[in-house]
Order: sequence, then C-alpha cells, then structure tokens
Amino acid sequence: MFTRRSFLRAVIGATGAGMVIPFVRTSDLLAAPARASQAVINLGEPDTLFSGASRSALAGFIYNFIGNGLVRFRHPDMDVVADLAESWTISPDARTYTFTLRRGVRWQDGEPFTAQDVKFTFELWAHPEWPGPLSANVATIQGAQAYKDKQASEITGIKILGGQRIQVTLTEPSAVFLAGLALAIMLPRHLLKDVPPADAQKHPFARKPVYTGPFMVDAWRTGEGLTFTASPNHFRGRPRLDTIAGRNIPDPAAAQAELRAGGVLLGTTDPDHFDSFARDPAFRTQTLAGGGGWFLQFDLTNPLFSDRRVRQAISHAIDRKAIIDSVFRGKAEANFGIPSPLSWLFNPKISRFDFNVERAKTLLDEAGWKVGPDGIRGKDGRRLDFSLNCTARTKDWAVSLQPFLKNVGVNMKVDVVEFGTWIQRLRVGVHEASFGGWFNFIIDPRADLQAHFLSPRPVDASGYRNDRVDRLFKQARTAADRSQEKRIYDEIQEVTARDAVYAYLWRPQDLLVARNTLVIPEVKTQSELYQSAPRWELRA
Repeated sequence: MFTRRSFLRAVIGATGAGMVIPFVRTSDLLAAPARASQAVINLGEPDTLFSGASRSALAGFIYNFIGNGLVRFRHPDMDVVADLAESWTISPDARTYTFTLRRGVRWQDGEPFTAQDVKFTFELWAHPEWPGPLSANVATIQGAQAYKDKQASEITGIKILGGQRIQVTLTEPSAVFLAGLALAIMLPRHLLKDVPPADAQKHPFARKPVYTGPFMVDAWRTGEGLTFTASPNHFRGRPRLDTIAGRNIPDPAAAQAELRAGGVLLGTTDPDHFDSFARDPAFRTQTLAGGGGWFLQFDLTNPLFSDRRVRQAISHAIDRKAIIDSVFRGKAEANFGIPSPLSWLFNPKISRFDFNVERAKTLLDEAGWKVGPDGIRGKDGRRLDFSLNCTARTKDWAVSLQPFLKNVGVNMKVDVVEFGTWIQRLRVGVHEASFGGWFNFIIDPRADLQAHFLSPRPVDASGYRNDRVDRLFKQARTAADRSQEKRIYDEIQEVTARDAVYAYLWRPQDLLVARNTLVIPEVKTQSELYQSAPRWELRA
C-alpha cells in the first residue's frame, strides 16, 4: 500500500531539489526594505557543478544564479535574450553568428572574462579526451567533429575577432543553436587550461566552481548542503542577499518541521498539509503547474524490453488516475510525454497508452510472454522479471507501481541505491530499468526532446535509435519558420510515443510554502525562481 505521506517522500527531492517558490506581488517587493542577510532554504545537492557535465535538474537550477552563458532563457516563455553577449548578428545564410561580448564582466575571482574563455569552453567540451560524444549543439559548429576526432588542433568554426567579438560558424543553419547556447555556462580558461580534459570532471572545480554569476559557491558539504555568497563582481550588480544557505533535508516531515519552526524559510508540502499553511498568516503559498514529468525508463537493448509491445503493455497496466486521486488529491495530471503541456512544442494528440488491463495482457500475449504457474509471464525460459533502479527518496513511489504490473504478469523488483549510484547506473548495459524524471523550463523544449531521442546521445540510458526520428531532428534544425518546425516536432513526439520509449506516469503540481519574512518575486516555474535569486531579500 502507498499513502500520500509515503508518496511525498518519493516526490520531494527526487532530483535532489526540495525547492519552493513563495508568492509576492510587485507592490510587496517594492515596499520591502533592502538589507544584507542570509536566506536558509531546503535545496538538496546536485551531481556536479562542472558546466557541460551535469545531469541533475538541480544543477540546472543552480546554474541560473551562479553562472552565465552567452545568452540565457527569459522565463517563463523561454525566449532567448542577451547575457554575456550583449548583442549578436546572424549572416544571411543563417550559418555564422557574430557575438559582441559584454564589457566589464569578471569571473568571481576577479579575473576578466574574455573571448578566449568562450573558445576554451567549447574546445574543452569537444576535446578528444572529454568523456562522451559531442552534444548536438556543439556538433553543429564547423570543425567541432574534426577536433573531436583528432583531425584538427582547434575548432575552425570559432574565431576571435578582437574588440570583444567572437564568431561561430555552423555546418548548416540551425533553428536551435541560440537556444542551445543558453545551456552553455562559460568556463574560466585561466583556471582550467592546464587540467587534462579526461580528468576535468573530477577536478575540485566541480564542487567549488568559479563562474560569472551573481552568487558563488562558498562551500559544499556532502550530506549537509551548499552555501552561496554574493559575488561583488557581477555585471548586473550585487545581489540583495549576502548568503543563500542551502540545506539538504531530504525527509519531507523534517523539512516541514524546520519550515514551521523557522529553521528554513522555504519549503514544499503535501496535499494533506497545504491548506493549513495557506490559512496561516505567517506563510504564503502558491500552487504551480508541475514542471517535471515522471516515467519508467528501460534499457531497450535488453531482451526484456526490446519489443515495444512489452513497453506499451507496461504503460497500459498502470492506473495513473487512481494514484493521482489517492496520493495527490487530484493535484497532478497524467503525463504522456517529455515536453511540458505549457510549451509551444507540446503535441496534445500523440498516441497514449491509458489504463487498460486487458489490452496490456493482449500485447504481452502477442509478444510471446505467457503466464506461468506463479502468475509471472515467461518466454524462452526467461521470466518477465526485472529490477527498477531508484533512490531511497523514490522507493515508495516505485513500490506503488508493483501491484499494477504484477496484475498483468510482470514482476518488478525495487533496487534502492544512493543518488550518485542511481546517476551512474543510467547507462545502457548497466541498468535494466530506472525510475526517471525530466524537468522542463531548464533547457529549450527542443533540446528536451533531443536529450532523449536524438542519436547519438552524450549519455544514453535507453539505447533508443530511430533513423526516421534522427532525420526529422535534422529537418527541424533547418525549418523555414516556427509553424514548419512545430509540425516536425509534432511528428517526432508521435513516433517516439508509439515506440513507447518510456512508460509515462504523471506531473505533480508544486505545492509551495514560504515564510513571510523572505520576499521573492512572483514566478511561474522553478527555473524562474532561481534566476530571480539576486532579487530575493528579507524583511522584518
């Protein structure tokens, strides 16, 4: 059995983030007096803070207030706006981008940011010794693949022009290149140029980096949390807070108790307790549409999951509505894809494998998996029995699915590991299946899809490859306009939905609580919250 309380333990911090968004009006913000101060929040811990190597959603949130790219996303509409580049021009053939860098930008250690840092960042990620293949965005830069393949000594498509200008030439026009740059947090050449690329991700920089953002990492104590201090060098001015102290409080009951006692100023809660916070004048509450979608992900190279009918059957076996109604009191929606329903990219008409036990059984029968004497299906001497890789935080969540799968003859064991091991196992040939989630509003929605379905992927947990999908991604990069692009991405979502790469589950709403003493602008997404961190402040 599972309850709202046990399910909450799975949801809060599943990505390492138990973060909150207090709701204030603009008039409140203007009326609040500015004061140097510290805000203690329940934040969790990321996998790494080395730009280009992070895989956790929390790392993406943190980059919003510790680093900068040439451009950034404006939240919540996700349009690209200037950041370290104050402006740019695009050639008539849409292949060459010339960026003018913002003057006066300094790294958090006081050293100046230059075009050399930009070139260094991309060449580090494309270096032959940097683990994994090129990311899709870097691969579009002329000469990046040759550099990765040791056929060139530099990326020929990146030219420093002088006068704070740098030029990037692509192999072909790309509708997603600028959006991809919003994810590219620049790295300091003066600190990392002598670090072997193969070892860069193990360097102390990964835990105490130096970027150009408004806050810098002061300390990271494993199991306890991270502390960030205001950077005196930020080009947009000094933040209103001196310090953000992020505590790692994964247990929701303990985090809620700390919030009520004033030990933390920000917290999340469950549907059972949300109304009590809403009625308490000491707190402010806000309900946000869920920014994260959850799913079961499989190693498709494993014979258990190589037939998409098996994956479709697993989706059909799960009664999402029953779980949403019982553990969320309706404060969630069924999830059937990677993009957020709020995104312009979202295709609401894709194939869905709703709860249908008989259909699930039929599909498994058709795939050759017959029910054995113990009720578990088998085929060619092998049982339909697998382990689901999850963390202690998501254990109850995973357990809640077991009876639905067993009802159709599938035996799923829950393998609980610590978060770092969970991340390491998310690779083809290492795990059988894992409990996964994807948070939107961190990267461009087009990149959301690419990260899961475009081949090859820098880190591959599914082994999914579809030549038609790869061709569609290529066509989308050179789409003439947004409407054509949308049609192509609609097709990508339909093809991958029919392939049942994942068994999609749900999107819980974020039930957020803040003490009145912490003033934060009104936001709609968690990414917008973190981006607004320089404007957070305390008031009496």
